[in-house]
Amino acid sequence: PTISTLSQAPEAFLDLLTRALLGMSLADTRKKIEQTVKPAQASIHSTIQDVYRYLYDDAFAKLVRQKCATGLRQAQEYEQIVLGSHSLGTVVAFDTLNEWTEATPKISYWFTLGCPLNKILHLRPHSSNVLKNPNVTHWYNVYDTTDLVGGPLGPTFKKPGYAIHDIYVDIADDPLGSHDYFHNQTTLNLIAGVL
Repeated sequence: PTISTLSQAPEAFLDLLTRALLGMSLADTRKKIEQTVKPAQASIHSTIQDVYRYLYDDAFAKLVRQKCATGLRQAQEYEQIVLGSHSLGTVVAFDTLNEWTEATPKISYWFTLGCPLNKILHLRPHSSNVLKNPNVTHWYNVYDTTDLVGGPLGPTFKKPGYAIHDIYVDIADDPLGSHDYFHNQTTLNLIAGVL
């Protein structure tokens, strides 16, 4: 099926997207969510719609990247910048850093938490797997193996000159709880250590 035919059949598209991103059907994803959280706590439908809009609505994606670039531009007044990004935000940051056209932003440390870039390669085959920005000094990718979204990036993703530092953290045993990096002490210690 094509994107245009799938956009007219949202359930079919959502099923295809969850299979590509999470490796399981939409029905199985919904069952996992029901088993791990109360229905009011998560909306897989709205989350997948956000992913869809960013990946396939060029105007929306450009607006999101412009906001990210504005924040990075404002941060350039500092000697060192620690950039933290989570989930789809890691894709936005990666895209923004790769298309930066002004003086290259300096990023001392970039933390990607629950990063789906490996999965995004399946949805956007034209995507680059190389961080072209030469001024990102350290890239730490933090992941939990039970996280449905994130995972290790190396050796698929590269930054010329060094390897990405994949760091496993044990957050939770359930797939949704494992995506909550901001309440994990190990993750917070890693970020605090460079601040």
